[in-house]
Amino acid sequence: MKVFFKKSVFVGINVVLPLVWGLGFYLVMRERSWIAQTLTGGADVPSFLKENANILFPFEGHLADFLWAYSYTFVLGMLLDLKPAIIVAVVTEIVLELIQLSPVIHMTFDVFDIAAEVLATVFASLMVCLYRRRYSNETV
Repeated sequence: MKVFFKKSVFVGINVVLPLVWGLGFYLVMRERSWIAQTLTGGADVPSFLKENANILFPFEGHLADFLWAYSYTFVLGMLLDLKPAIIVAVVTEIVLELIQLSPVIHMTFDVFDIAAEVLATVFASLMVCLYRRRYSNETV
């Protein structure tokens, strides 16, 4: 039971926590996000956060993208062999960013989002390797 708990905490920290943190960050910090506008009825980001955003979150424009890509890659890495997981993650990240160029979707395509997502894939892959090395000989 102790090993199961350790594994669950490790997976939770690497999957759930980044998603929750990224969603919260996206809702609070991102101006003109569709979700923020819908949930707040068009209310603006508090001025304190706006004025200090670069100090508090220097990569604020790409942090939410980094966090979802990290969680996504970590889950893929847990379900698949690592090499196919990395390939699927990077292809998905690029395709989702390219879809934003579509006039139908019309979102905010950004090459730096792709860079942040690929960097997240690298970090998540390292964490999957760490997980496998740490828990490979332990049973639930």
